[in-house]
Amino acid sequence: MYKINDKQLLKDILYSEDYDKIVFWRDGTWNLVSSSYIGEQDGDDPVYSVKRVEHYNSSKKEINEFVDVFLEYNIEENMNLTGEVESYT
Repeated sequence: MYKINDKQLLKDILYSEDYDKIVFWRDGTWNLVSSSYIGEQDGDDPVYSVKRVEHYNSSKKEINEFVDVFLEYNIEENMNLTGEVESYT
């Protein structure tokens, strides 16, 4: 099962809207990047991304629900669709 690192920091950043885009990696880490970022890190492509416009003006409750309920599930589903989850688990 996919697990996100530093969930509270992620929630704080999402709520503050102090980012353009956040990319998530296979190992559960994530990075803040510019909205035009589509590259890779050490040969790996991000498994998921979130843009600021997707959560503009969200409440803390909505951010908590997104991170705690939907985000890990969405990333894992995306990895299942691309066949990447077998190499991770």
